[in-house]
Amino acid sequence: MRKGTPVMRIGTAAMRIRTPVMRIRTPVMRIRTPVMRIGTPVMMIKTPLMGIGTLVKRIGTTVMRKRTPVMRVSTPAMSIRTPVMRIRKKT
Repeated sequence: MRKGTPVMRIGTAAMRIRTPVMRIRTPVMRIRTPVMRIGTPVMMIKTPLMGIGTLVKRIGTTVMRKRTPVMRVSTPAMSIRTPVMRIRKKT
């Protein structure tokens, strides 16, 4: 986690504010989302809730209507749905 340009909402232009930013790596895209402060727990990204939903291809593109396994990542600024290759069973 280091400072960068935050992505405030999907579809809007990134605002040029120097804010603590959290980087989330997903199989399809890298997401940068602002956090309240550096050191916010990132536990929710490591154990994401899996569900079937609409596939979000890239930030800024139209949402494609495919039924794909989707990972729901909840961050302080936005909740992101990003496609995954397959749903992993909890061990």
